[in-house]
Formats: sequence, C-alpha cells, structure tokens
Amino acid sequence: MLDCVLIVASSGRMLAQAAKNANFIPLVVDLFADQDTQDIAEKVIKVKNLSLPYLQVEVLKLQNEYAIQAVVYGSGLEDEIESLIWLETQYPIYGNSSAVNANYSDNKRLFQQLEQLNIPYPEVSFFVPDNTAVYLKKSSKSSGGQEVKFCTAELKGGEYYQRYKEGESGSVLFLAAKQGMQIIGFHRQWTVSAKDFSFAGIIKQNMLPEKEAEQVGVWLNELVGLYDFKGLGSLDFIWDGKQCYFLEINCRPPASMMLYPELDLFSAHISEAWVLKKVDSSIKGLQVIYAVEDCLIKSPQWPKWSFDRPKNTTRIQSGQPICSIMADGKSVLQVEEMLQDRKIFLQNNVIK
Repeated sequence: MLDCVLIVASSGRMLAQAAKNANFIPLVVDLFADQDTQDIAEKVIKVKNLSLPYLQVEVLKLQNEYAIQAVVYGSGLEDEIESLIWLETQYPIYGNSSAVNANYSDNKRLFQQLEQLNIPYPEVSFFVPDNTAVYLKKSSKSSGGQEVKFCTAELKGGEYYQRYKEGESGSVLFLAAKQGMQIIGFHRQWTVSAKDFSFAGIIKQNMLPEKEAEQVGVWLNELVGLYDFKGLGSLDFIWDGKQCYFLEINCRPPASMMLYPELDLFSAHISEAWVLKKVDSSIKGLQVIYAVEDCLIKSPQWPKWSFDRPKNTTRIQSGQPICSIMADGKSVLQVEEMLQDRKIFLQNNVIK
C-alpha cells in the first residue's frame, strides 16, 4: 500500500508531482488548486492562506478521509510558523523543523554568524540607513522575492535593510543528508525587473569561477552544520564579477529541483540520503509568467511544457503569476530563446 503524503505550500504542484513520481499518494493544500495539481494529486484543497485557522480546518477534514503518513512543505510557511508547529504535533515532518526555521530567521544572529565564518554579504542595517536609495528592505518571513523592495518604510518583524548590489543572481541546490551536505547543482536566476524582485526564472548554469564555486560549497558545509538543516534547500548568492556574496538560504525544497527530473530528489529529501547523480548534459530552464495587466484565461489546450495551469476562465490580477513554463536544450542561449518563444505563444493563445 502506498503512503499518503500531505503537501502544504503556496503552490503544491511541484512537490505533488515529485511525490507521485516517487510512488507516494500526494494530498495537497495550497493557494491555487491549479488544473495540473488536481490531475496529479489524490485530492487538492484550496485555502485563502496558510495561516493556522485556515489550514487546520482543512487538514483535519483530510485526516478523516485519508491515512496521512507524513507532511512535506514548500514555500509559503515562512511567515506561518504556527502552522508548521501544529503540523508537527500531528504528523512526522520531512525537512526542517519549526525550531530550525525559527533559529535561521533570527536575522541579527545570522549575520553575526556570517561575520564569524568570514562569509561575505552585502551590508545590512536594522536602522533606517542614511542613504535609503541604495538599500533594499527584505524579510526572512517571505519567499520568492515578493517582499523585497527599495527602502521606503520602517521595519516590521523579521525585516532588515540590505545594501543593493549590482551583479548576477544565482543559487545552489543542496541536500543536507545524514552523510553530510551534497551539492546538486548551480544556477543563474532572475527577477521580474530591476524594480520588481519577484522570482521570475532559473536556468541550470554555473557562472562562478571554480574557486568561487568551491568557496560557496565551504559556506554551505559550515551553515548546514551550524543550523542542522535537513533535506533539500538552496542558497542564493550574487556574483559581481569579482566576488560572490551570500544572500539567503531557502530552508525547503526550491523551484530549482524541477531542473533535475532525472533525479529522485523527493525520496532523497525524506530519507536524508545522498542522491545518486546521473549524467545529464542538457540545459534546463524554468520561467514564471506574470500578468502584465488584469486578464482572463481562455479555454486553451495547454502545451505540455506549461505547468501550474490555472483553470479555464480564471481571472488573474496584474502582477500575479499565471503559470510556469520550462525548456530543455543544448545551450543556455537556446533555452533562453525557447522560453521567450513559449512566453509569447502563451500571451497570444491562452491569455486575453
């Protein structure tokens, strides 16, 4: 008999697909209940948000119908620690505990530890900086860059100011396993625009020189041991052409795991055992398509390279994500061109 795994995330489709590929029965609670999530999962429940009052009611309903064996969570619980704490009282949790998340989200302590470990990062402040024009306001309680903005307001809980640094953004997907830390791969990623820092895409590409990449591996080894991370996560960094700077760690399975369909990363995440890598020289890229204005989804035949597909006739507000697309090719340039062509196709055939 297959185990039922509860997936809790802002968007549960990626983890649901990974769970199904690993021969689990996925049950999903998320914010979208996308068309393809419903095709993949045994059951999908859409909630207004992932706060405890909304989440608890729906999970208890599921508990009456299914023998839930464990929980795997994705992005969206960063600012809902009470929900994670409650889930821990009900089921085994695969990945990082609420205690690990709370420990890592202590920003002042984190930056003190980065100093002690000689890990460079763009300058931070917990007071309004003199030159606000060159600082960003960031939060440890958000994901996907949605709360990153140029410095315009006083800080709230979990927030800090960080000097804006020009450069190429990247990330490294890693597995914190019983044997130690394993690097899965390096990537380049990008945001919606120079002023909108929402996550917009990622491609399998290591733009770091060998020594810098090795240094990032050293950072990860130290931080994984320090925080006792478990399972899949990613470290975000920025490369200015001369030096690499630490930005943050995502303490849950990140979008970059989609770039490795040849690997059983879901099983590695729950077992905390190193994944057996397979040779795959192809370049894969993923891009999130956002609505540039309020729009309506037509009644399309969604192409196979599209994901997180909203139901037909769904209305989407300007600035909100519509879906994700992927491309696979022999070079970075080829994949970038394919992503652009596919974006235009969707804009012309799916959105109105």
